[in-house]
Amino acid sequence: MHRSGIVVSFFLVGMTAIVYLQTAGFGFVPIDDETYLTSNPRVWDGFTLENVRWAFTTTYFSNWHPLTWLSYMLDMELFGPEDPGGLHLMNVTIHTANVLLLFAALKIMTGELWKSAFVAAVFAVHPLRVESVAWISERKDLLSTFFGLLAILTYAIFVKRDRRRWFWASWILYAFSLMAKQMMVTLPFVLLLLDYWPLHRLDQSSATHSDENAGASVRRLIIEKWPFFLLTILGCVIAVMAQQTSMANASGLDLSWEIRCKNVIVVYGIYLLKTLWPTGLTVFYPFPKEGIAWFPLGLSLAVLTSISLLAIFSARKYPYLLVGWFWYLGTLVPVIGIVQIGGQRMADRYMYVPGIGLAILVAWLVPAVVPAGFSRRVLIPSVSVVWLAIMMGLSFQQATYWKNGTALFEHALAVGQPSVVAHYNLGFSLARQGQMEEAIHHYQEVLKLDPSIAGAHTGLGAALDQQGQFDEAINHYQESIRINSDDARVHYKLAYAFLQLKQYGEAIEQFREVARLNPEDPEIRRLIETAERMQQRTTNQPAEDAI
Repeated sequence: MHRSGIVVSFFLVGMTAIVYLQTAGFGFVPIDDETYLTSNPRVWDGFTLENVRWAFTTTYFSNWHPLTWLSYMLDMELFGPEDPGGLHLMNVTIHTANVLLLFAALKIMTGELWKSAFVAAVFAVHPLRVESVAWISERKDLLSTFFGLLAILTYAIFVKRDRRRWFWASWILYAFSLMAKQMMVTLPFVLLLLDYWPLHRLDQSSATHSDENAGASVRRLIIEKWPFFLLTILGCVIAVMAQQTSMANASGLDLSWEIRCKNVIVVYGIYLLKTLWPTGLTVFYPFPKEGIAWFPLGLSLAVLTSISLLAIFSARKYPYLLVGWFWYLGTLVPVIGIVQIGGQRMADRYMYVPGIGLAILVAWLVPAVVPAGFSRRVLIPSVSVVWLAIMMGLSFQQATYWKNGTALFEHALAVGQPSVVAHYNLGFSLARQGQMEEAIHHYQEVLKLDPSIAGAHTGLGAALDQQGQFDEAINHYQESIRINSDDARVHYKLAYAFLQLKQYGEAIEQFREVARLNPEDPEIRRLIETAERMQQRTTNQPAEDAI
């Protein structure tokens, strides 16, 4: 890389550091971090033969991503389970590597230094990237993209040097990407777009004179990538099987195909708008209670159709418009909501890769349509610098909301409509901090929105328990058990609440239920015997035989 490329790389690293080094002082957040890390002994233990085997065979938490698990185990070896700052810095490091890989790949493919630098800078500091970087649990996004960008880079080298080993290196890296997360199952289609532009592998001279020759060239490029398509099929099958294993697609929402399709169209438009001006970003976007309105649906459909037709019919003059636009549309398909997973209608993290396509579109199209002279030479660079500076400021602020669960979900409630997810996790975070009155309020708000949330009854019971309101706590524990009777932790809590009220028979009954659900608990027999002795002293009757 020439000296100018090295200088640009240093600037890209510096921009990324300004936004994200603050995360070294952040903690865990209650959504997913506990499941992935703080309550996962497989990760705590670090690298062992058994844990590595587990990483490659488990579909724990509805995902198969062995390389992501191994990266967390490496973090445990380096930083230990009590240092979330180290895990955050690892996320920042991987994101920085992705920025540099994107810059290098575009520079190699196009030969354009400053346009490639602009795309990489947008990728580095746009606020829609914050969720993927500042959230430890989204390591899978970063790793999947890291190997995916490496696959694109090595594919470009294969095209430039015409050496087959680079093709297979790209294929292996694509396999690694899918082993971190199956987000990039669309990579073979991205490579076909890059074949069209900027790699110019489609024989356009013959295409000008013969549609038959053009078709043959396209078929040749598709057939060439059969190993990549094979991995795509395998990745899709694995992702579906992993999700079905734990019914992750059962979000509690009964969404018809009509609603899903309407939401897909609207969300494509929302992502476009938030790319241009990223305000109101939040960790959770609930479906609107009033449903999908016709005006945003019609407007979004008109915009998407217009840009798509423009991209197709102007492809020969502006090939980067077609490539950038269909990169955006295509790479969003796996997470756009056709198959509904979870209760959110969209998520900032889903734009980590698709946003690259929009940045490519802007970086090449704007200079092409702006007249030469002052506007192209001075105005475009000036506007670009100002816009990037604004994006850095917005990203820095957006990242601060991820410092802990309280800040994250207070912000979510401030910018969005009330949701079960926001109130529940804010209640959980406040309870962790000992702010029981506030926690009780948010758990009650959850139950107003959906009284069937067992975890909200459990959390509310625990908060009331802490305040000595044992009768009310027992009512909520019992309701939680009515909804989900197989949670041993709730039976534990209920047993202790009964002990506080000296209702020893009821406490013994709950401890025995714990023993049934969790027979390997080493403490449960002692607890039952202790409760029976307490009951005996109260009633002066022989204790029942301990189980």
